[in-house]
Amino acid sequence: MSTPKRLPIRFAALADLHLTNSLPYTQQKDIASRYRMINLKSYLNQFFEIISKRRVAFLVIAGDVCHRARLDAEDLDVLMHLVDLIMSYKIKTYIIWGNHDVDGRKNIIGFFRKSFFEYILFSERKSFTRRFPIHYPPSPPIHVRVDGVSYCDTKTFLKTAKDLEENHDPAEDYRIFLGHVGVKGTLQGSTKSIRGVKPADIQRLSDSYDVILLGHHHITQEILPDNKAFYIGSVHQTRADEENHVPGGYIITLHDKEVDKTHIPNNLSPKFKTLYDYSTKSVLNNIIKPMLDLSKPREENEEYLQKLASMNPYYLIMPRLERRIKPKRAITISAKEEKTKVLRRVTKSMVSDKARAIEIGNHVVERFEKVEGGQL
Repeated sequence: MSTPKRLPIRFAALADLHLTNSLPYTQQKDIASRYRMINLKSYLNQFFEIISKRRVAFLVIAGDVCHRARLDAEDLDVLMHLVDLIMSYKIKTYIIWGNHDVDGRKNIIGFFRKSFFEYILFSERKSFTRRFPIHYPPSPPIHVRVDGVSYCDTKTFLKTAKDLEENHDPAEDYRIFLGHVGVKGTLQGSTKSIRGVKPADIQRLSDSYDVILLGHHHITQEILPDNKAFYIGSVHQTRADEENHVPGGYIITLHDKEVDKTHIPNNLSPKFKTLYDYSTKSVLNNIIKPMLDLSKPREENEEYLQKLASMNPYYLIMPRLERRIKPKRAITISAKEEKTKVLRRVTKSMVSDKARAIEIGNHVVERFEKVEGGQL
């Protein structure tokens, strides 16, 4: 006898909002200082309007709600804007916290605890589980479970995720996993991450969930095929190495065993643009990084920069106009002695056997001295 198909559900997802007006390359003059924040608010308005029209059942946020846990007045302003949207649209929102939401004993979740917000659900612990029904009359209710693991070290993440897996109820129709964690081999900006859990760990976890949604790495990317596990990506570009990332959020639909996702791009916030070959493309209201040919006359480069400035970029990252040549400096005896001390200390910390550590330390220092003396 075949298993009956499950009715579809639709929900929204955000991650890495970094709600602040203090990101690098933020203008600090008059209205320009608020331009980035105003556009972030405008995108959030757009996002909530779209997901409301699509009648999503709930919203999940996979960490880094704020850029820092110690909020200033403008951070609080944009955070309250998000809260107001959640409350006014009456969308149940499930939040885990990321590394930027924590600063020592300060945690942005404490803000939600002190202020009662009916539609915002969270936990100050490392993990949470929420079970709830979704009603689409006249059909019977669809039972959904959302498990979340907030930012923590890799070992704790894997143990916590395993504990959550073992507590599943057969009556649950859909299971959704949220995490704020790095995955080895995935893009972190423009480079591949060498830290975090293994893709095989996510593969194993996917056996217990219909979809795995992650925050932490800002580039939207699949970890498993068919949208079974992916990074949601940041809501707006926060760093120069996110230039090729299209920021925004998602509407996700679970059709029995299929996962469909619809991107809602943020086309309002400033984006990083690196300009080569003296281009003037996409300058208006963006964060511009021109790459200059320093073999050209200084006057020509200055003229190009003045032209870019007149085209109203949001922020112009000023490059060097002259080559920077560092003179080679010979290592002094004292500096050389200091390096050998460091080499011995590092070797000692890596080798438990004291006699063996001395032997290896002597070998490492001998090789270093030969390299410095030009013998190797």
